[in-house]
Order: sequence, then structure tokens, then C-alpha cells
Amino acid sequence: MASTTGAVNAEIDGAGMGNAAAQSVLLPRLSIILDITIIIAIAIASAALLIRPLETQQRIIIGASDRGIVAGFHEAEFSETEGRPFRWTMAEASVRLSAQGMSDHLLALRLATRPGVPATAPQPVDIELNDISLATLPVTSAPRIYRLLAPRALIQATDNAATLRTPTTRISDDPRDLGATAFTVTFAALSESSWLAPAQTVAVTGAALALLLDSPVIRHRCTAMAGRCPVHPD
Repeated sequence: MASTTGAVNAEIDGAGMGNAAAQSVLLPRLSIILDITIIIAIAIASAALLIRPLETQQRIIIGASDRGIVAGFHEAEFSETEGRPFRWTMAEASVRLSAQGMSDHLLALRLATRPGVPATAPQPVDIELNDISLATLPVTSAPRIYRLLAPRALIQATDNAATLRTPTTRISDDPRDLGATAFTVTFAALSESSWLAPAQTVAVTGAALALLLDSPVIRHRCTAMAGRCPVHPD
């Protein structure tokens, strides 16, 4: 009976050793495949960023993609004639914008005002960037795009606030004080920054390599190499 039990235990131990050996062979192979896949992905991402940076301009659709970056606007509405969303401004409304480089920028706003305002007597809309006046726009009831130069000296590296100041009025039975209707706001650098693409490439490549070196597979390999790799704290 004892010999039978010993034989069974020996078979179990042999099977366990066989599984362990199989795992020890399979893990390095999977590790190599994973390493090659990550390296190829990093190379593709780096090449793509060098060809075209992540951001070239910021385009905000007022009433659709403006959550958390607008203030002083009424609730979003949908224009049946334009086929797009918009918001009415209050007496003062603002949109937070991100710098797209360290050069002069183009600030483009698609605006209109209440129906019936003719081109001969437009409604003035004052546009400021970071509390500095850029222009007073002659806005009529026909939607159009107004393009303004935002000098580099006014651009902040962090948030930039484009402010619209306008007289308000009321339309028929609408109890709201309405200024102008805003459809889109676009903020774009007029010249590309030569450092942007390399900086983005270095950032993405560094982050990917950090993840690669901190992966469980690499940790296992480092352990097997008996201290030849740096120790990563858990």
C-alpha cells in the first residue's frame, strides 16, 4: 500500500515538475513576443507623431463639445435652418481655450444675432482674449465666421479665455436676456512649433518604455537574471 502511494506521489511530483518546466519555457517565449509587439507599437506611434502632431488646432462646437469650458451662455439649442447646435450668450460669455503653440494664433468665431438685424445696423460684439480687447465685431442675423489675430504676446501657456461682450435684448415671449448666438470657436497657431512633434514623440515613447520596463513579464525576467536589472518597488 505504501509503495502504491509513493508511486502516485512520484507521478504527481513528476507532473508538477513537467508543468513547471513547460511554464518556464513558455514564459520567455511569450515575453519575447510581447516585447516585440510593444517595440513595434512604439515605433509606429513615434513615426506618426513626427509626421503629424497630436494637436494642430482646437475647434469647439458650442452646444455640443463645450462642456466645462464655457460660461455665461444659455442652454444649448438646435438650429433647424443651420442644422447645428448653438447657444445664446448673456451680456458676458467666455470660452476657455488651450494654446496650440508659441506663435500668433487665429481666433475664429461663427456668430449671429437675433433675426431682423440688418448689415447696415449690426449689433456690436466685443471680443477679448485674456482681458485684452481684440476687436468689436459687426454681427448681423446672418451667421458668418469672424477671424481675428491673437498676437503671441497675449497667449498664455495654460488656459486662455476668449470673452464675448454684447448688449442683450428679449425676443417675443422669451424671458431670457439674449446677446448673440455662437456656433463654433476655433483657436489655431498660425505657424507650427518645430519642437512640438519631437516633444510629443519623446513623451509617448518614454511613457511606453516605462510601462514596458514595469510590466510583470519584465519583472520576472529581472528576477531570473539574479539582480542584473534595477529593483522596482511594489
